[in-house]
Amino acid sequence: MSIETFSIYDVKSTVKVDAYIVEQKHAVKPLPTVIICPGGGYVDLSSKEGRPVAITFNELGYNAFVLSYSVKNNTLDHDYRWPEPLLDLATTVLCIKNHASDWNVDIDNIYLCGFSAGGHLVAMYATCWKDILQKCFEKNKDDLKIKAAILIYPVVDLTPPITENDWRLMWGGASPTDDFCQFMFGDLNPSYIELMRKSPVYLISENTSPCFIVHAQDDSLVNVIGSLKMGEALKENGVPFSLHVFQTGNHGFVLGENRESKTEDLSETYSWIFLMDNWIKRNFF
Repeated sequence: MSIETFSIYDVKSTVKVDAYIVEQKHAVKPLPTVIICPGGGYVDLSSKEGRPVAITFNELGYNAFVLSYSVKNNTLDHDYRWPEPLLDLATTVLCIKNHASDWNVDIDNIYLCGFSAGGHLVAMYATCWKDILQKCFEKNKDDLKIKAAILIYPVVDLTPPITENDWRLMWGGASPTDDFCQFMFGDLNPSYIELMRKSPVYLISENTSPCFIVHAQDDSLVNVIGSLKMGEALKENGVPFSLHVFQTGNHGFVLGENRESKTEDLSETYSWIFLMDNWIKRNFF
């Protein structure tokens, strides 16, 4: 494995990509590649959802790129907010495709993997790449296309919470939602329509990328109902998907190291990466 870091912009130096490239001993061939988007509520970026995940993907035979996209705490000197993270991700996809031969990337097998808020970012890309992103970048229809989206305890529904323990009431700020709402909407009181426009579960169409979704039933931060609703919407639109709901694991189980609960046995939740690998190789190779 070789590791290098590069920027995707001449400005916005805090937005960078760490590349974890599989070293091939014999004949070099293009490999499936995943772009990883850590979570952090669009305020920070979780280190546990970056490098360890990239190394695990390498062990399974994937090149991996960890994107440090625009969030509140790495854009303090600028007035950046949404959709900057979405544009960061699209720029990264194009950059990797343009340099595919340098990194032995199979451009027909590029996947996005997002955790929590990173799952929101990836889900937004999966639902918007053909319309909004193509108009922004003025690219041909397949330039921004990916093979599939991997969504791990993702935020996919921003509409009003079902309970007071909903994730929108738990992220930090001067008041619970200030940081997130300012970054996402530029408004502390976004309308219901605005919440829907940035909720991937309501944006699914026949053009949405195939999705692999993992969530824990006892997630106390991001309600599992969002992932269930997304599975239903994908089915209604004829989009291939695989949905796995674990009974326990809470939020942030990553590769078996839970941030939010005292659960000790996370062997079931750790299995998601093998389930994902089998799903990809069975359906896309």
